[in-house]
Amino acid sequence: MSIPIQNIYYLLCYAWDALEQKELIAVGATDFKDLSDLFAKVLSAGTAHLFKRGIDQGYCRYEEATRSIKGKVLIGPSLQRLRLQQSQAVCAFDDRTPNVLHNQVLRATMARLLQVESLDAEIRKELDLVFRRFPPVDDIIVKTPHFKQIRLTRNNRYYRFLLDICRIIHDHWIATEGKGSMTFTDFVRNEDRMRRLFQAFVLNFFKRETSPQYDAFAEDITWQVAQSSADDHYLPKMTTDVCLVHRE
Repeated sequence: MSIPIQNIYYLLCYAWDALEQKELIAVGATDFKDLSDLFAKVLSAGTAHLFKRGIDQGYCRYEEATRSIKGKVLIGPSLQRLRLQQSQAVCAFDDRTPNVLHNQVLRATMARLLQVESLDAEIRKELDLVFRRFPPVDDIIVKTPHFKQIRLTRNNRYYRFLLDICRIIHDHWIATEGKGSMTFTDFVRNEDRMRRLFQAFVLNFFKRETSPQYDAFAEDITWQVAQSSADDHYLPKMTTDVCLVHRE
């Protein structure tokens, strides 16, 4: 069964509990040929929104030889390099910079999408404009561990949805013979992944759209055994996909 591209976007917004992103782009007004167009559109619009809010920054540690003391003076390296004789000291200091991992992952993913030859020309233009406006950060090759290393807070939680899009792109980038070619066929046709994604969508949809009349939740149902024993752990776990309970 073919899933309309626009529906994938709304499904992700609900499943990831990111309804504030639902109106980020007018997906209904755009005719997407495939998911690469959709994700490129989301990243360009989302990153442009980040520019308005202010790109997140963090503290990074630097070492440099300088005539003006700042931070901590590294005596060993200063003597080793004979910097003191040149009226310089090697100092270690922290400085705020946009060159943090979540910005690096976001920019690297946009660069990857720009390599897709089949990308819609207008969407490519929008993505390239945002990419060129991005503050200078290190070029990295995105790897799975990077997503586990990123730590978001309440102040930068608006990165979460865009980074989830980056994760899908990373997990389902399938290289083909053509230069820059990619496909997301596995993402859509992977029955187990789509089942879990749709299950999360249905649960969060009910939580959002039926409150306060109903409570929506997933429930672990315990076995009603006559007498507990050491063999109880062999019983299969029963967890509902969704329970919808009227408060009266």
